[in-house]
Amino acid sequence: MKVLESGGLCPDIGIRELIDKSLITISDNRVWMHDFLEEMGQEIVHRECREEPGRRSRLWLYKDVCHVLMNDTGTNLIEGVVLDYMFDQGDRYMSSKAFLKIKALRLLILRNLNLSKDIEYLSNELRYLEWRGYPFKSLPQTFQPDQLVELHLSYSRIEQLWKGVRALKLLKIIDLSYSKNLIKTPDFREIPYLEELILECCTGLLEVHHSIGLLERLVLLNMKNCKSLTALPSSLCNLKSLKVFILSGCSNLEEIPDNIGDMTSVDVFEIAGIGSTSLPLAQPWGCLCPWWPMPKKPTPAVSFELPSLRGFCILRRLNLGYCGLTDAMIPYDLSCFPFLQHLNLSGNDFASMPESISQLSKLLALSFSNCKRIRSFPNNLPSSLKHLSMEGCSCLETSLTTSISRNFKLENLHFVDCKKLQSLCDLSSTVLQLSAECLTTQESIPNPFEASTSRTSSFAVIKWV
Repeated sequence: MKVLESGGLCPDIGIRELIDKSLITISDNRVWMHDFLEEMGQEIVHRECREEPGRRSRLWLYKDVCHVLMNDTGTNLIEGVVLDYMFDQGDRYMSSKAFLKIKALRLLILRNLNLSKDIEYLSNELRYLEWRGYPFKSLPQTFQPDQLVELHLSYSRIEQLWKGVRALKLLKIIDLSYSKNLIKTPDFREIPYLEELILECCTGLLEVHHSIGLLERLVLLNMKNCKSLTALPSSLCNLKSLKVFILSGCSNLEEIPDNIGDMTSVDVFEIAGIGSTSLPLAQPWGCLCPWWPMPKKPTPAVSFELPSLRGFCILRRLNLGYCGLTDAMIPYDLSCFPFLQHLNLSGNDFASMPESISQLSKLLALSFSNCKRIRSFPNNLPSSLKHLSMEGCSCLETSLTTSISRNFKLENLHFVDCKKLQSLCDLSSTVLQLSAECLTTQESIPNPFEASTSRTSSFAVIKWV
């Protein structure tokens, strides 16, 4: 819809009319059409010129794209090229000169396309550019796509997108994920409407341009596993619209700006493993579940000074795993996060959790796995809790009976290798997965198989060692 809007169209109205006429349907956030309609559209394009693919408005077949790029038969008639899968080309390299003739191109989607020489030209009419495995160090110097809305160059060899300032007034998404050669981000001064910046696993990234603070509409910033990054510009705190901020795995990051809490729109904040030179396998936040496998013996993280997060008053997800937090560093008053649903404190160095966790009335998932020093946790956990993970807490001595009431609706309970755990509460009938390996006080643990048939039938997976 963003691409259609950039072309002066009204996708809200147009898509609704297509739905009303039963020409398309929308399901799972995707647009679908009947195979017959797709074949009819393809036949219409073929009729534009059956003999020469370069004189058609759209190219999507491998043989047609190869013909145009190898024989340099592109024309101004081509508006879209989509090649989702690139076959093994062997020694056949496409000609980069072919793009010189495709000046009206608005949509380009390619996968791992090899070209014989550095590309010198891309159409300035592009609205959507996706080139997975882009093979060059930068975009062409002549490339000035004033109409570009989305730029996706994941797994590319990009070192720097461009030099200087480029005026891209309509650009909303930049995705350079897994571009390991990327050294620094572009200057953002003339990209005022950027909404998403994805730099995940750009392991060579050394610098984030200070102009990032000018992106007033940025809502997502993902710099996960940017392991070479040592500092962040203080201007980050000017991102008042930012909602998702991911820094997990930035193991060489020395500090976060003190006034980061000024970004009051943030509702997802992940900094797992900051300052850790050898971070264990990360637990993905998209599906935070207590049973997600974690390393048995994680390497302790280097102590990291946590800035004040009080400004994050609408926070829903907070990942502070493996940040080396001690009792003095862990946020004591969590009541300032009334909307928090997911809290990950795994792999830290504190001995007890703050009692204020009981005030998180919307908390759904709590993980403090591999906190080796922790001996107890709050007497009253939130009754909203559905997922509880505490595997690897070898010093945990407390009884769960006092912390979990019968009003709980726990779906997943994971306490592997909690050898000193004294006792468990009566297991709720809603529990779907229970893992209780390496317990030494089994006489205090209720056996779910002795419960009623209706209760035992609710267990999907049970590990009982």
